[in-house]
Amino acid sequence: MRVRNDELLSIGRFAQLTGLTAKALRHYDEVGLLRPAYVDDFTGYRWYALDQARDAVAIRRLRSFELPLDEIAEVLGDDELLHERLAVQRARLEGHAVVTERMIDELDRLLRGEEELVPARRLDYRVQDVPELVLAAIHRPARLGELPIPELIGRTASWAFANDRVPGAPVAVCPCDDDGMVDLRVGWPVRGTVEPPVPIELVVCPAGRAVVHTYVGDFTGLCDAWRHLWESLEADGIRPRGEPREHYETSPEEVDDPSEHVTRLVWPLEPKEE
Repeated sequence: MRVRNDELLSIGRFAQLTGLTAKALRHYDEVGLLRPAYVDDFTGYRWYALDQARDAVAIRRLRSFELPLDEIAEVLGDDELLHERLAVQRARLEGHAVVTERMIDELDRLLRGEEELVPARRLDYRVQDVPELVLAAIHRPARLGELPIPELIGRTASWAFANDRVPGAPVAVCPCDDDGMVDLRVGWPVRGTVEPPVPIELVVCPAGRAVVHTYVGDFTGLCDAWRHLWESLEADGIRPRGEPREHYETSPEEVDDPSEHVTRLVWPLEPKEE
């Protein structure tokens, strides 16, 4: 059945008035974000009312801020919620801007020849005796690049601080197998005199000789620090056989500048006795 559409706008004209594409308008109809005022049953053509243009332009602007469609659907018509979500999105974009600025700085150093694409670097380290360390930790095998370390630090902190904790930074024991799977155990130093509730368990890192290196910088650079340490040890004929671990000496909540984070890398020379 056909109806009069003298007061309605075709999808093409509506797209022209709002700065959206016809393809985007069809998609917004399909997901329920912006329904046409009328759809012709015979032709399937979509028609829009002029007073829908403000919503369409609002959607276009919010998408330009990279706000997800599901969030846009929630905030349209709710000014208080809109203000709240815009503040959150601003924080997201600010974080992205910091990362982008760092990448640009790295590209400039590469273009100026001040840095190699894969720089070789010899690390200072020491071989020393380390005491036994007992952790109240959660065991969570995970793939490289998907390590839930902050989550597990938080989950183990409440119990450790309230029960059996001793001074010390949170630790991640992180041996990796040939398939890139990390046998991850993350937690806090404890006396080991109280049995924690599941899924927290006591993990013992035995005393012994270990290679120790203090890394200062963004956590994203830890993989490079381990590689540089490995290369430095290889050059010196040292081959650790124990389980490597990371001691996070600074907290992101206390140190705002990522370049100032301190992580102690500890790599035992001998494997853990079974």
